[in-house]
Amino acid sequence: MEERKIFGVAVRIGGLVFILYSMLPLFYVVAKLLGIATRSQMSLAGDIWGFAFFSLIGIALVRGGDWIVQFAYGLKDKL
Repeated sequence: MEERKIFGVAVRIGGLVFILYSMLPLFYVVAKLLGIATRSQMSLAGDIWGFAFFSLIGIALVRGGDWIVQFAYGLKDKL
């Protein structure tokens, strides 16, 4: 496997890590909406922003992995 493809896989794995990490703020949002006590020191709005931030970054890395690889390696290597 060439370096370009390995880098693309690493970018997408990083995106999946961000998406998985966004599940923690989502858990806190659901728990707070249901009235369950949590150890989260963030407000409900802060948890919603955290979920949105991490999930959007993760989606961007997974969906835009080709663009990131193209930016890192340039068009010359692709031809």
